[in-house]
Amino acid sequence: MSYYNKLKEKLFNRDENEFVFNSLSHETLKNALREFSKKINHQLTPHSLRAGAATTLYYQTKDIMLVKDFLDHESIVNTEKYIHSQQDPTMTGAAMLTTNYDYTEIDKLSKEQLLMLIHSRPEIENTVYRTGKEHKVLK
Repeated sequence: MSYYNKLKEKLFNRDENEFVFNSLSHETLKNALREFSKKINHQLTPHSLRAGAATTLYYQTKDIMLVKDFLDHESIVNTEKYIHSQQDPTMTGAAMLTTNYDYTEIDKLSKEQLLMLIHSRPEIENTVYRTGKEHKVLK
């Protein structure tokens, strides 16, 4: 429940009819997220933030009705589509933006450990490959 309250506190200024980002247009938000996505090598969209918030809220509360209300859905069927099967909900859209990691820990990994981690998840392999191409370290 505290996650829900924190989100609501951050996103709303106590007016239930208020738009979340006031005058920020959908296009401006998409462009800002596209720019940020390049910096973190992970694609974020307004929808991924919404789905990430829904997933995290569900895993924190286990209350599908609360998530349905949070997303302002008419049907629980729509809400279920937003909740991703995620073993670690902190790896979803909104939660990823609020996490501070100590990336220097990566420097301590051996080559074997690093390769094992890269090959453990297809999305990591994809990101490493695309970034290698962008930086011209892969042909």
